[in-house]
Amino acid sequence: MALRRIRNQYISQFIFISAILGIGSAFALYENYSLYQQSQKEELVREAYASNTILEAVLGDASKIVDVARPKLEQASNNGKLTKESAYQILKDAHLTFYSANTNNSLQLAVFIDSNGLVQATSNGVVDNLIDLSDRLYFSMLKNNPKLQYAVGNLVTAKTTGLLTFHIAAPVLDRSGQFLGVITQQVDAEALADHLAKSLNSIASTQILVNLEGGKLAFMYPKPSNQGNIDFHLSMHIDQRVRDDGKGSGVVDISAANQLSQRCFVGYAISKKYELVTTVSLPVEIVAADYFKRSSLLIFIIVLGFISVALTIWRFYKKALIIAESLVIAFTDALTGLKNRRFFDTEFPKYWKDALRSR
Repeated sequence: MALRRIRNQYISQFIFISAILGIGSAFALYENYSLYQQSQKEELVREAYASNTILEAVLGDASKIVDVARPKLEQASNNGKLTKESAYQILKDAHLTFYSANTNNSLQLAVFIDSNGLVQATSNGVVDNLIDLSDRLYFSMLKNNPKLQYAVGNLVTAKTTGLLTFHIAAPVLDRSGQFLGVITQQVDAEALADHLAKSLNSIASTQILVNLEGGKLAFMYPKPSNQGNIDFHLSMHIDQRVRDDGKGSGVVDISAANQLSQRCFVGYAISKKYELVTTVSLPVEIVAADYFKRSSLLIFIIVLGFISVALTIWRFYKKALIIAESLVIAFTDALTGLKNRRFFDTEFPKYWKDALRSR
C-alpha cells in the first residue's frame, strides 16, 4: 500500500509539473510567434512600399520618353509631315535624349501606333510588316478615352520584341483633339524583376504582383518563364481583397480558398499616380517554418527542461522506493514476518489520538 501510494504521488506531481511547464512553454512560443508574424507583416508592407517606389520611378522614366516624343509627333502631324520615317526619328531622338542622362536597362522600345492599332515605327526603326496592337489594353483605353494622360498596360509578350513586357502609353492627338494614335514605351518585366532582386533584402520567398485597376496583372516577381505560368486567378483575388480593404497600404490575410493553394499574408501599397496596386505576398507556412528554424534553440531548451524534470522526479521516486522498502524491513521481524515493537511505537500514537478524539 505504501509503495503504491508513493508511486501515485510521484506520478501526480510529474503530471502537474509537466502541465505547468507545457502551458507556460506553449504560451511563450505562441506569443513569440505572434510577434514574429507581426514583424513579417510590417516587412511585407515595407517591401510593398519599396517595390511601388521602384515601379513608379521606372514608369516615371518611361513617361519622360513619352512626354518628349508625343508633342513632336503631334506637331509633325499638324504640319502634315508625320511619316513612318519622321516618327522613327522622333522616337530615336527621345530615347537618345533620355539615355544620355539615365541607364535604366528595363526600358526597351518606344513605339508609335496609328489610330487603327498598327505599328508605324519604333525607336529602332521603321516597321514595314503588319503588327496589329489594337487588342492591347492600353490602346483601347486611350482610343475610347483620349483625354487620359497615360494608360498602363497589362503584362504581355511584346509582338515587336518577344519580351515579357508591360507598357506606359499616351494618346497622340491632332490640333482639333482627334485621336491619331498612341505612343508607348515598353518596360522589360524580366529586367525589372532582376532590378528588384538586387534592391530588396528579404525578397527570396515573397511574390510581388502589380495590378491595374480591374485586377489586370501588369508585373510580377519572381519573373515567369512565360505567360502560361502566370496565375491570373491568384492575381485577381489578391487585387480584389486589397481594394476591398480600402486603405492606401496595409496587410491582408488571404486564406486558402477559392482555388488558392495556401494561406498568405499580403502587404500592399497603392500608387495613386498610375492607379496601380503593388502587393507582396508570403505563404504563412513559410513564416511558420522560418520561425521554428529561428526558435530551434528555445525549443531545444524547453525539451531539455522537460527531460531534466522527468529525470529528477524519477531519481527522487527511486530513492523514495528505497526508503519505503527500508522502512518495511525496519518494521518487520525477519524470522516471523510479523510487525515488531518499532512498528508498534510508531503506529500506537496515531490510534491513541483517534481513540481520544472519538472518546
